[in-house]
Amino acid sequence: MKPLYSSVFIFLFFTLFTLHAQENNESENNAYSSESKIGLSLNAFNYLGDINENLYPYLPETNLGASIFFRRDFNKDLGLKLDISAGSISGSDNNFDTRTNFSPNLTFSSFFVSSSASLEWFPLGKEKVVKRQVMDDFSGEVAYLEYISEKKSWVPFFGLGLGAIYFDPQITSPDVEWDYDFSNIGMFVPVSAGVYYTINNSLSLGIEASLLVSFTDRLDGIDRLKGTNDWVTSLSLTMAYHLR
Repeated sequence: MKPLYSSVFIFLFFTLFTLHAQENNESENNAYSSESKIGLSLNAFNYLGDINENLYPYLPETNLGASIFFRRDFNKDLGLKLDISAGSISGSDNNFDTRTNFSPNLTFSSFFVSSSASLEWFPLGKEKVVKRQVMDDFSGEVAYLEYISEKKSWVPFFGLGLGAIYFDPQITSPDVEWDYDFSNIGMFVPVSAGVYYTINNSLSLGIEASLLVSFTDRLDGIDRLKGTNDWVTSLSLTMAYHLR
């Protein structure tokens, strides 16, 4: 295992151990800190790599996909997300004026399935403290002030994790036949940011932007640019059901 993979694995292991300890010490007053969710997402995938000369997605090559996920929020600040996604990416030299004369001129499409585990951080927390007046039943006056925790409607988050991806690139070229002799499994680090909105105690909606930083240059089946790896971007609309 490469040092980078080992470092990420060790980081995830010790962070999860710490989160478990924090969860066991959570106060009963934090009613919404610990929570589990299952959900679905509709994803728009794009590709960054040897064919796409830009540092940003080429939107006409957007491909739709879907994910299922499980979220476990250990406390009001941190949680874990497990995700399985399926979709495709594509690209063509013909999309870029500076590449139309490349030899060979290439077009590719690649179906993929990915699975990942990510730690999620809620920088603003999941709860807010609300001050409530408690009235005296006899006098009708304020007896005392009560401070309680309530779930926030809007919760922004950031995520970082580790995952594996299976991909199946198909390449066409008017100039040459292409050799597909390479591994179809790679590792990646998912980096994400988003926000979700709680509709009620059972349902929430969200939007999430992710970057799949892969450790392979063959997601597109091409290693034209030496020393660079292919990445996948994703913009997702999510819906989650709260198990608790």
